[in-house]
Amino acid sequence: MNMRKLLITTALAGAFFMAPSAQALTVIRQCAAGDISATPALTSQSCAGFYDGNLLNQSNAGTVAGILNGLLGTNTYNAATFNFASFQTLSPLNGATTVDFTQSPFNTKLYGMTLIGVHYGAGQGSPGYGMGPVNPRNGKAANLDTSAFYLFDAGKTGIDKLNLNWQASSNLTLFSTGTAGGVPEPATWALMILGFGGIGAAVRRGKAKVRVGYSMA
Repeated sequence: MNMRKLLITTALAGAFFMAPSAQALTVIRQCAAGDISATPALTSQSCAGFYDGNLLNQSNAGTVAGILNGLLGTNTYNAATFNFASFQTLSPLNGATTVDFTQSPFNTKLYGMTLIGVHYGAGQGSPGYGMGPVNPRNGKAANLDTSAFYLFDAGKTGIDKLNLNWQASSNLTLFSTGTAGGVPEPATWALMILGFGGIGAAVRRGKAKVRVGYSMA
């Protein structure tokens, strides 16, 4: 058995909330915090991969949903309804080592907890270069495409550019990121307003009871 390869079952150590139909995955190289970097520095980093093949497409939707849930430690993504078309993907990267998220198709800085996936080709300097099965005819290991996923904190001030510290980048998908200053979404604002209204009503009722009690004394 090639010790550089690790077969991950559909349960992915029981932490990835994989759908029963999701495929088994092969990790051909372990990902690490140093795979990506930015200024200011990223914090609270975790990753999954490098998995064999290009997972950033709809045919692997259920598998990716499980991987993302594993990183988040939640069941946020539903494998049955996971749709890559709902996320922005930059393709092709053409080997770029820096991605500017303020440019199309993302058009946003990254804030707070951010979740991305990166696919690398099999070229020299890539995570999968020389990591495949050995050809008995020439004794050379095959070069493989790989995919990795990262969860990190981009901070409150945000970052615009992310450095990819492997070669042969192919495409990148942004699954989620925060907003400047952590501004709540409209739905969150609505809930907050309702909550404040309820608090205000309770305070007014409390004051009314105090006045009535005082007048009766």
